[in-house]
Amino acid sequence: MPEPESVRDGVLNIIRDYFKINDPINDETLIYHDLGIAGDDAGELLDEINAKFGAMFPGFDFHTYVPDDVDAFCYHIGKLFGIRDKRKGISFGHLVQVIEAGHWFEE
Repeated sequence: MPEPESVRDGVLNIIRDYFKINDPINDETLIYHDLGIAGDDAGELLDEINAKFGAMFPGFDFHTYVPDDVDAFCYHIGKLFGIRDKRKGISFGHLVQVIEAGHWFEE
């Protein structure tokens, strides 16, 4: 009988399957700043996590961490000129810890 999928593997599979991201991902990888998951895509990531793990994120201020699609596009262009969005980042490892804890907490 196969072992149940860990939260870490489950989130990694969502990111790889749903967003087609094959870049290396470790605990320090930032969901928006490194992987570029922003706006509606970030909302869909949280929806997929909720569907798979039942995780809710009360107290999580989405826009503190993730820009909307228009801002993300502007920051993407700015990145070409060395400008980095100063928004707080959510690391992959922190996201896994939040899911395991069952509630949002600051890193």
